[in-house]
Parts: sequence; structure tokens; C-alpha cells
Amino acid sequence: MVHHAMVRVLEPRFERRFIHHSYACRTGKGQHRALCQFVRWARGHRHTMVLDVHRFFPSVDHEVMKAVAFDVVRDPEVRALIANVIDASDLPSAVAHFPGDDLLTPLGRRTGLPIGNLTSQFLANVLLDRVDHHVKDDLRVKAYLRYADDLAFFGDDRAALWALRERVESKLLELRLRLNRGKSRVRRLREGVTFLGFTVHPQTIRLGPVAVRRARRRMASLQRAYVQGMRWGQVQASLQAWSAHANHGDTHRLREAAFATRPFMRALVVTALGGAASA
Repeated sequence: MVHHAMVRVLEPRFERRFIHHSYACRTGKGQHRALCQFVRWARGHRHTMVLDVHRFFPSVDHEVMKAVAFDVVRDPEVRALIANVIDASDLPSAVAHFPGDDLLTPLGRRTGLPIGNLTSQFLANVLLDRVDHHVKDDLRVKAYLRYADDLAFFGDDRAALWALRERVESKLLELRLRLNRGKSRVRRLREGVTFLGFTVHPQTIRLGPVAVRRARRRMASLQRAYVQGMRWGQVQASLQAWSAHANHGDTHRLREAAFATRPFMRALVVTALGGAASA
């Protein structure tokens, strides 16, 4: 309740500062709107660069996070509450060195926000808003969006996008964050690019391979739960939620095949390998 109350009070102060194309955990935004905008820009450009922040939530530096939030929040009691929420993280601190650190600097700094907390998601937007405004106001990038710690850029010049990566990485280092360089690359859109679980091609949108494997495991888990007594209404709600999500791509045949190969029947024998056969 405290987390929700805090976000309800703070959100209006920060909401008007956020850029339009920041989509995570905001009213009227969300994952599917981010995907739609990604597809629009993907179909108007040759290349994209999706940047991934390395272990974002475990790496958030407490003092940096407080300083960014306190730039907007002036009330000492509200500041104290924000500090308590941040300091209450029980995640082990990440040991990483940044420009200007000496050997022992990381040992004196606490890091990490709990993944899944409403305040963590809100504070992530507050912190990365610094990067958003650097991209939009200083670097003057037009085709840019962010969903949580996934940053997507679009353009026709590969070299210009690579140069952007260096400048964005410098801004992240100021916030004591690092890029996952292995996942942060420029890609040709005609070859298909995975974003938020969907693989976007010039003419089609498919569920990405990781999302497909996760969906199959979810179906198998629901099937076992149904055999063991889960109500059909609960199963149906979960299946409808997945189907509605998958429907944002060209997944008609995938959804048909998924439901055809996973019949939900009470009279099923679940094998030790996780498969099922009619009893």
C-alpha cells in the first residue's frame, strides 16, 4: 500500500517530464504500444540499434538514484520515504568500477532495486529519463523509444548508429550503469529484429523463439495444473491473456497449433518427462 501511495503522489510530478516515447509502467503506454511504435519506425528505416543495460535493476546505484529523484522532490519527508524504499533493497551490491573510481570505491556503494516492485519500475523511469533527454535534447535523435531498460534507435546510416552507441554509453556511465555490449548492436531490419518478445520483419511480426519456448512451458504447466484440479475459469483466463498478447503478431497458425496440440482434459496422465497422454 505504501509503495502504491508513493507512486500515486510522485507520478504526476515526473510524468510531465517524461518523453512521449517512454512506454514502461505508464498510463496509456505499455508493452504493446511500444511494439506498435517499434514496428512503425522499423518499416520506415533500414537499421535499428537496440541497447540493453547490463543487469539494470541489480546495478542501480542508491546514491545516484536518490540524487536524480531529489532533483525534483524537495519535501524532506517525501525524500526520507524515497530513501527508505531505496535503502531497503536487500540485493547484494554489484562490484563494478566506473571512471574516477579508486580500487575500493565500489565496496562503499550500495546498489540494486528489487525487480517487480511498483516503486522499482517507477524509479527506473525516473533514472533513465536522464538518458531519454540526453538522446532527444542533446543528440537530437528523432526515432527513439524506450521500454524499461531496452532502448531502441532507428536510422539508415549504420555508422551514425554505432557512434550514437558510444555517446549513450558515456551517459550511462555517468549514472554508474553499463551496456551489455554483446546484446547492444546495430542490425538490418530486413533480417528481422527481436524486441519485447516479438521478431519484427519488414512484412511480418512473429513471436520470438524465446517467447515461443516460454509459451510452450506455460501451456504444459497449465495442463498439469488443470489435471490436478485447477478451475477451468483460471485456466481459460490465463490462456486468453496469452492469446491476446500473441495476437499482436502474425501468430494465427501458432495459436491454432498450440491449442490443438495441448488439449485440456481432466483425464490426462502426466509423465515424468512432463509430457501428457490420454488416460
